[in-house]
Amino acid sequence: MPMTTVWAEPAMASRNTERKRAILIVNVRPVLRYIPRSSAHGLLRTLERRGYVQRKGLAYRLGNKAFEVGMAYSSQLDLIEQAQDILNDLHRQTNETISFVIRVRTEILYLLVKESNEVIRVASSVGTRIPAHVTGVGRAILATMGDEEVRALYRGRELETLTQFSMATLPALLTGLAAIRIQGFAFDNQGAALGAQSVACAVHDRTGAAVAGLSIATPVARMSRDRFARLVRDGAREMSRRLGFQDPVRV
Repeated sequence: MPMTTVWAEPAMASRNTERKRAILIVNVRPVLRYIPRSSAHGLLRTLERRGYVQRKGLAYRLGNKAFEVGMAYSSQLDLIEQAQDILNDLHRQTNETISFVIRVRTEILYLLVKESNEVIRVASSVGTRIPAHVTGVGRAILATMGDEEVRALYRGRELETLTQFSMATLPALLTGLAAIRIQGFAFDNQGAALGAQSVACAVHDRTGAAVAGLSIATPVARMSRDRFARLVRDGAREMSRRLGFQDPVRV
């Protein structure tokens, strides 16, 4: 959520210089016109306590936490920009549904989707969230984590299933992740949707962190596993290279 900087209006004109030095996003009056003054000050104090704003005299400006949020949002936009032409290229080569996702704790969030033009196709949409462990692309990202990290992530959680083919237990998930690390890509057989299969790889940034995932999803009858695995691996590798990643052998 974008942060706003809210002004507490100075009463004296001599405060103008100080006001100009602060980052003015929205004036307090149009934003808080229906909020009691005491509530507005309480909100500002909460934002200040959490690092989203800093008080400077009678004004508030963006704090370090807001800067971090903004940088994270900027990085996400860069990810999408880098992914767009790779999705287009994969779509041109396969005419299947290509997806670009990020992990949000135990879920994946679809940032980009380019659907197949075929009448019978795997459908998805931007903004959809589903459990990471039931999808090939989610498991491709999880496979970049160590087993202890995965156990900690799922501690106290039941693994939701979407079909009878979904991985339903943590031991099964860990076994599946080990196989992904060996073969270099993830393959899902109807775990997310009946009649659909997918191949997927993780995307890494310059630090080596898995920041996203790329997948090709098809109806079972059209899955060309080896060919699509090679294509999605090449696509993920190229995107990782653009983000500064050097190691070509990771998932």
